[in-house]
Amino acid sequence: MDIKDYAQMMGYLTRPRDVVPDPSTMDQEPQRTGFSNGGGYDYGSMQYKIDSVNAAYKRYKKGSQTGGRKGKMTFEQFAPIWAKENFAEGGRINFGLGGAALAAMKTAAKEITDDLDRLPTQNELIKATGKAAATIKKYFKEGIDYLKPMSKKEAAKLGGKKPTGITEVSNEIVEKFKNLKATHVSPSIDTSKVGSKGFRITFSGPIKNNFKTIAMPATKENLEIIKKQVDDVVTSNVYKNKAKVFKTPAYVRKLKKLKTDMYKKQDPFNIYENLRKYKAKKFPGSMSKDIVIQHGQPKFTTQTLSRIGLIPSNVNISPGVEKAERLRNELLTRTFRKLKKPNRSIEDKQIIIDEANSIFTGLKNQLKKTEGSGLVNFELLKLDNAGKVIKLKDTGFNPKKSLAYGEELGELDFANITRDQADQIINLGKRKIDENLMKRTTFADTKGKNVSPLNIDFNLRPRYGRGYLVEGAKSLGKKYKGSTLEALLENRKIIGAELGYEGIGALMKLLGLYQSGGSVKEGIANLNVKK
Repeated sequence: MDIKDYAQMMGYLTRPRDVVPDPSTMDQEPQRTGFSNGGGYDYGSMQYKIDSVNAAYKRYKKGSQTGGRKGKMTFEQFAPIWAKENFAEGGRINFGLGGAALAAMKTAAKEITDDLDRLPTQNELIKATGKAAATIKKYFKEGIDYLKPMSKKEAAKLGGKKPTGITEVSNEIVEKFKNLKATHVSPSIDTSKVGSKGFRITFSGPIKNNFKTIAMPATKENLEIIKKQVDDVVTSNVYKNKAKVFKTPAYVRKLKKLKTDMYKKQDPFNIYENLRKYKAKKFPGSMSKDIVIQHGQPKFTTQTLSRIGLIPSNVNISPGVEKAERLRNELLTRTFRKLKKPNRSIEDKQIIIDEANSIFTGLKNQLKKTEGSGLVNFELLKLDNAGKVIKLKDTGFNPKKSLAYGEELGELDFANITRDQADQIINLGKRKIDENLMKRTTFADTKGKNVSPLNIDFNLRPRYGRGYLVEGAKSLGKKYKGSTLEALLENRKIIGAELGYEGIGALMKLLGLYQSGGSVKEGIANLNVKK
């Protein structure tokens, strides 16, 4: 079809519908010779081309060639596309492409096949030849001249769309990732359409709306990040209160290990555990249970000796203290999770921090004038000049109640110290425990009034004759802060190291060891006390 004829046809096809062109203005193609009867329809005429376009458009609108899917293009949009495809230069309707056009298309197809060193895809063939999909399907055979339609993953292997992430994950990493499974916590490894592997953690059941799905590329580094996030979830109070987990022995061990591993990062030299064991060894009888070492700071944050103290166990588990610690820990976890989002603006971060600081201050004030006052620490936050979250100050914890009041060692972060510094901190804590014990066990006799923890009547001695202690000791009964006098007398180290000089003197006076006679020497020998 000549360019002039094509232009005339397109002008006619795209004319306004209310305009009827003057046939005299249209150049008429020479009429073809009719059939044997001298007449017939000229398949090369302009009228035939116009009729063909109209018929094709009707079929397009009805959807007769597209499985019933009716076309949405207007006639003005459809006609140029259909005409370009079916009235190619050098060809005629019903005859398809002319010789030169067909040869050029075949040449382009061969070149792309040689360049790729394989069969091209249909899309690659379309781009190389500049022809429509219908023309490609008409002149080329699927599976012989071009590849069958492929998935995105298959196309990626041929050099099409490339995978955007990790395509292979080792069995070891897969196994570790699957071990993160817990009640209402489901790990899965996703594979995208182009073959990229990714980790995904979904939360279901009663905690579905409390935690967002975690999704990251399947790398070893991301596994550690996800592991920490899952640990934070399963050890949180929200999870414990809502998940309704049936705690099998294996699950209890797993949860305990998670908590231990988490705290181990904050206290790698086991300073707290060393001091706890030392306190249990030094404090006699039930006193060890009555007095506990308490963390004023959340265990998953910075640990220092200046935020650890000795307090009565009944205060440590009192409703007020437990509630304040639980609310503080939950709020701190949520706040850090929100602040870690990479696209969070400085203004949004400041709003989150201000809200958290306000709640922390309110919780601290609720503990005022209660037995838990000064025992729970709240770490207020702020943003530095670079927009990084840092500590503003500590509030709520009374440093005088710590095991390191007035000591520089008490401010060192357990997670960032040397072995030598850890030993110094442990020794400092032990010394403070000894001093605390001395205050609790030393006798004091003020103006004749006995205020000794032993609660012993020192006027009983005269009834016991030679001063030997057996009958007299029995009549004194129990109570040395929960232990019996018999236990004291059986453990000479307690008397020597724990009671102090005043206590030893009072016992010697009570037991008649200051009288003359063999009983004194024998008694002193038994107590292993030098004159």
